[in-house]
Amino acid sequence: MSTSQRLIISLLAFFAISLYAIAGADPLINVPSYPLEYFMKQIQWYLVAIIAFYVLWKIPEQLRIKLAYVAYGILLFASAILAFSHFFDLNLPLTRRINGSTAWYEIPGIGTIQPSEFLKVALLIVLADLFSRRLKASWSNQWRLILQAFALIIPACLVTLLQNDTGVTMMMMTGALFLLVSCPLHRRFALVGLALLVLLGGLVLLLLVVQPGWFQQLLHSYRGGRIAGWLDPEGYYETYGYQLYNSILSYGGSGWLGHGFQSVIMPIPEPQTDFIYAIILQDAGFVGGLVVLAVITFFDWNLFSLAKKAVRPFHRYLATGMLGLLLFSQFWNIGMVLQVLPITGITLPFISYGGSSLLSYFILMAYLPLTSKAKPQSGVFFGSKGV
Repeated sequence: MSTSQRLIISLLAFFAISLYAIAGADPLINVPSYPLEYFMKQIQWYLVAIIAFYVLWKIPEQLRIKLAYVAYGILLFASAILAFSHFFDLNLPLTRRINGSTAWYEIPGIGTIQPSEFLKVALLIVLADLFSRRLKASWSNQWRLILQAFALIIPACLVTLLQNDTGVTMMMMTGALFLLVSCPLHRRFALVGLALLVLLGGLVLLLLVVQPGWFQQLLHSYRGGRIAGWLDPEGYYETYGYQLYNSILSYGGSGWLGHGFQSVIMPIPEPQTDFIYAIILQDAGFVGGLVVLAVITFFDWNLFSLAKKAVRPFHRYLATGMLGLLLFSQFWNIGMVLQVLPITGITLPFISYGGSSLLSYFILMAYLPLTSKAKPQSGVFFGSKGV
């Protein structure tokens, strides 16, 4: 069985798990006029995503890459409008604010669309193309490429962060970092990156010493409240801890096999998106949660194998960048449900309800090679010591 076939099997498993979990969350979503609304919509989104994947896959690769450059510019502009609307607290036409973030457009007859979900995909494609075409061994060439990469990464992250969407911002940064690490860059860049991290950490500590009031302001801000609710969900039950505390009560006593399908133990806000894993644990228990982790691991390992076997550098860089997106989202989403990490608006890829996220990942997969012959690769992930 080929790597591509194993990836398809994983996607079918994701589809089944997603429908089971969303249907299980239906009593908590509270849409009495339209039972299983999100269940039916998720089926529709999967069909749309598969069609989009097939159409893109049939387009010649060079044209697909050119389309990604155009999409990057359009999506950056669309995201900048949302950032402007949020930053100045405006109510611009078609823009929509959800849970403190202005990251969506409300399209009549279609629903909400989140440009940043597609921007992260366009960013990775453009970066992969840039490095696959222009990367050379010389130190000066690599410095120029790094600067060009940051000229693409920083605007995308900035407009997303200004929408108050920290989750997608961190996903972009992680995906870009994985992509860069997969390139055969000079080992000096690792030292430069480490030095920058140390410098940044030192500046934060200095700021806390010189301006202790800044830390207090952070604790009383929206993000600070989310952190407080994460650390003490019971103490902040009426505000920031409500969602997490109720989810812990819901799955805490679920045992090996759970409370059963469509159980309602406690109300959980956004059970079909951010807290979909809590629903799986609640309904199917430890065994259900373990099955999800097994499918996730199987898919990620085969994506890594695809990156490792890719003949063209473009495919290797892109697959590794996608792996970074997935690993970060999976680790953070499951971690926040288990109270290991703070709560952010990060969904579980291929399982949580959401058309923008699902469609973006299928679009990204259309740029990957479905079949390839094994070939030794270079880069930090694949055993190279660098140029």
